Amino acid sequence: MGSDVVLIDNDVLELLKLNNGIFALGFVRDGYPVCYPRFAVEVEGNSITFIESDIKVIESLKISNKVAISLFDWEGNTVKSFQLKGWTKVFEKGTPYFDEIVKKFESRTMKPSFLNEIANRMNERIIIPKKEFVVKLDFNIKYSQAPSAQSGKPLIAI
Repeated sequence: MGSDVVLIDNDVLELLKLNNGIFALGFVRDGYPVCYPRFAVEVEGNSITFIESDIKVIESLKISNKVAISLFDWEGNTVKSFQLKGWTKVFEKGTPYFDEIVKKFESRTMKPSFLNEIANRMNERIIIPKKEFVVKLDFNIKYSQAPSAQSGKPLIAI
């Protein structure tokens, strides 16, 4: 499949909106799989970007940049559920991408626009305590996590 394949389609965006911009980030930390909720600040193509303050998370992502995120309806209104797998890129203060993302977050010019509305309703200190790092997640595999015979097989792999 070519680079024109979109993993983050309307179904994924719908779940992200239902979850107030929060997704479950999974990776390996100290040799064990862990999962943390994170707030998306930019969704573009096959990428989701978030702002991180926990140095231990960053250290783990630098050791093994392979990640998976899960998106599902926490309220149980739909059985749609997806897992996206890919890798991370970490950007530190002073780099152009870091500055661009923090500016978009602070000026509420994030994409998609529903992230701006969500951020305006929440207390910034709860979403992002400190703006230390920007992490971009690039995805190349998408799974359905909905109960079905297809749930263990990739829906899309690029």
